[in-house]
Amino acid sequence: MLEKTTKTQHLNIGRYGEDMACAFLKRRFYKIIERNTKLGYKEIDIIAKKGSLYVFVEVKTLMENKYLVAEDMINSKKIANLKQFLLNYINIHQISLRNTRIDFMAVNIEKNNNKLRIKHYKNIA
Repeated sequence: MLEKTTKTQHLNIGRYGEDMACAFLKRRFYKIIERNTKLGYKEIDIIAKKGSLYVFVEVKTLMENKYLVAEDMINSKKIANLKQFLLNYINIHQISLRNTRIDFMAVNIEKNNNKLRIKHYKNIA
């Protein structure tokens, strides 16, 4: 049976996952430009830069269980929203589309030992 989490626990787990994703990217020489950036009703968790490439990163964090992993939390609707966000952002900031990429990071927390498993999926859209 799945345990219910409160909204506060959910937000804390999400924030923790984003913090871990930022640390992961920094270790790989990405510079974090913005976090939790909103444009209208759309939002992106992390905007990072590596060289001249702007990387828009969606992060999903989940306490692992036998039914779900964080990778299950991304879908075609979310990807379409990420694409729309990217197009709006580059239009406002006058960035070339060819200098952009959309990535997805799955942060799974093993419940029994609080061990992290981070997977970085590049260029998902």
